[in-house]
Amino acid sequence: MGRCDDRKRQVEFIDFLEALEAATPSAITMIHGVLDNVRTHKGKQVMAWLAMHPRFVFHFTPVHGSWMNQVEQCFGVLQRKRLRLSDFASKA
Repeated sequence: MGRCDDRKRQVEFIDFLEALEAATPSAITMIHGVLDNVRTHKGKQVMAWLAMHPRFVFHFTPVHGSWMNQVEQCFGVLQRKRLRLSDFASKA
C-alpha cells in the first residue's frame, strides 16, 4: 500500500496509518512497519497514535543506512534507468 501526499508531516503519516488500519482485517493481530529515521515517523503525534494501536509495531533502519531502504533502492534504479527527465504534469 502506498500513497503520494503533498506534504510529509505527522498528520499525513497518521492518515496513511489510519487507511492501513482500515484496510487490514482485524484477524491480523500484528502489523510490522519497517521505516527510515525521518522525524515524521517518530514524532509525538505518531507515538501517541501507536500507543492507541498496539497491533502496529515499528522497526527503524539504522541511521545513515539508506542503502538498507528497499524503497530508496527501487527509486534509485527507476531514476537511473527511466526517469532522467522527470517532468510530470501530475502525480497520477
